[in-house]
Amino acid sequence: MVYIPVGHQLYDILPMCRKTGGEVFSYSSDMENEIRKLLPDKESVIPYGYDSYEEFDKQLDDYISQYGTEDCKLNRLGQLLTEYKADIKRRNIKENWSVVKYVGKSTGGIGGFTHGRYYYWPCSIENSEYEGVIDDEEFTSYLASIGSIGVYQSLEDAVADGGVKDFMRQNSDWVIAEDPTGMAARHLGIEKSGEFPPPEEYMSDVRYMMRQVHGTEFKPLTDYDRAKEAKHGCVIIEGDYGGQVYLTCPMKYVKCSHKALLQVASDLDGMYWDNEQGCNVYYEDYKSPHGVFGGMGGGVIIDGLWMHPDFNEAGIKEKVWEVIIGNRPRADIVAGHFILDQKPYCSQIKLD
Repeated sequence: MVYIPVGHQLYDILPMCRKTGGEVFSYSSDMENEIRKLLPDKESVIPYGYDSYEEFDKQLDDYISQYGTEDCKLNRLGQLLTEYKADIKRRNIKENWSVVKYVGKSTGGIGGFTHGRYYYWPCSIENSEYEGVIDDEEFTSYLASIGSIGVYQSLEDAVADGGVKDFMRQNSDWVIAEDPTGMAARHLGIEKSGEFPPPEEYMSDVRYMMRQVHGTEFKPLTDYDRAKEAKHGCVIIEGDYGGQVYLTCPMKYVKCSHKALLQVASDLDGMYWDNEQGCNVYYEDYKSPHGVFGGMGGGVIIDGLWMHPDFNEAGIKEKVWEVIIGNRPRADIVAGHFILDQKPYCSQIKLD
């Protein structure tokens, strides 16, 4: 019978295993692969089909006895099997595992998730990192479980692939019930903090989550006026939901209006992503020089205008600078031989 700690029994977890028997395991595929190369053909140390941890542990002891000794000493295989036994024991203390409820839409199919059901996210005290989800119909954890329905394994992966919004939306499909090591909170980017507010419209999604997941410095300012007042206030324009930082500039040089900056954002976005919902103007507070997290290399705060290398086309930076310092109302950026469409500023940002 599958072992479920008393504190987890109220979650109706692993219903298939409780009904039909069989234990679930977290194990190292790298260690298993190395051992498999030394075992005789048709022998396996994949922990599948066992009713208890004790049963599998006995199987490993039998392998050590049969194949793991030479002249009454452990050979290489015996050493690996002994290390594997210890690793299995460390990994499968369920009291250390996170219990997480899936509240998204039921996905169905092999590896799918059911709305309202609780799942184990295994980890150990020694290595409290996300490794996968144990499904109620699986007897081993599998690494790409969340990824199989579209969630990236890390925020960095989401940024690199332009999937920040998907990362945020789909991570919200999980609610943590038990998280003794804090692994689930770290992986989902929802770590609790009594000092930091929940995300707001004026905050960059990608930098907010980097702060939550990795503790990266993040100092958002609510609006243009606050940024002008702040000693090190700066403007950051990004596109593709943070997948590309278009420009940065300290506010001490900004003489144009917030509306003009929105128009610059729209014009620059039209050259590449052409997605007004994904382009934004943010105000933050950093002393130069300071890195700015984002996709495609991110950006940097310098003492002046910084623009992404993609905008190295002759004349673009100069025209944007003229707008920023208030010398012209609009950049009239030329892409190739064509002036960009005269579309309005990013419509999702409200003007004062």
